[in-house]
Amino acid sequence: MPSFRKLSPVEIASLEQPSIGARAQVAREYDAYVSAFVVGDYGRAELLAGERSKVVRGRCKLRPAAMASRSASAPALVRR
Repeated sequence: MPSFRKLSPVEIASLEQPSIGARAQVAREYDAYVSAFVVGDYGRAELLAGERSKVVRGRCKLRPAAMASRSASAPALVRR
């Protein structure tokens, strides 16, 4: 006979929330990174091993406040 138990509110919430795909998760992370920036702010994106500046630049352009970029000394992007 199986054992039964009530689920906690956290467990219920995790079941009711739809799971998101890998691309959507990356988009949410980028949104969180750039959310503090306003027009005219400067920032620097330090690339991790294996990341390509072209991919990072493209993902930043898709964010709500699209940012212009210029290449800096690798591995980084300077964003305005």
